[in-house]
Amino acid sequence: MSNPKEYKTIAKFLSLFLGNNCEVLLCDTEEFLYIMNPLDDTPHVGDPLDDLHQNFIDDDAFHSLPYTITYRTSASSGEKLRSATFFIRDDNTLTGFLTLNWKITDFVQMKEILEMLTNGSVFPDTEESTETGSGSIETLSSSVSELINSVMNEARIRFQTTPDRFTTEEKLSIIREMNKRGVFLVKGSVSEVAKEVRSSEPTIYRYLHQINNTQEEKS
Repeated sequence: MSNPKEYKTIAKFLSLFLGNNCEVLLCDTEEFLYIMNPLDDTPHVGDPLDDLHQNFIDDDAFHSLPYTITYRTSASSGEKLRSATFFIRDDNTLTGFLTLNWKITDFVQMKEILEMLTNGSVFPDTEESTETGSGSIETLSSSVSELINSVMNEARIRFQTTPDRFTTEEKLSIIREMNKRGVFLVKGSVSEVAKEVRSSEPTIYRYLHQINNTQEEKS
């Protein structure tokens, strides 16, 4: 199948199986075609693409990917979402998208409560834990490579640019997020991260040193 409209049955199947907590969007490269389990702020059928999907078209980094998974988004209401997008292609030409937006706010709150009860620590998503690095490490992927890819995909969307154009501050933000998620606890991760953010290994260590010093000054 290459025409996005031919994916309507699959989109409906996913919406029924995953339930009301998961929004399913189907669109071509110009507009939204079908929307199941819509969020409050979801565009309507026939509306032009939003910034997220337009960025997938404009960013060369996504042109060779079959899909992108486990990136974070949020609704205008503040609802936290875990999202994934399948790229529909016809002979390597992008023709559309099938996107899943899973509501995870309730799960995040449950996770925080369980961590407080089991670890006796503050909630990991509060301002204090974000600044000091306290709380547990959040990992959303089974391997470090997948986790690094997840953070990089989020960064491309958030900064609306490609890794070779990331500014120093943007790279520092990316390293801070990877550090928060425990990427650098694994041997060899610095080398892989350096390649992804287009920096040298000494630069990554310098970023980590800067992040750790900032955390110590605030503690």
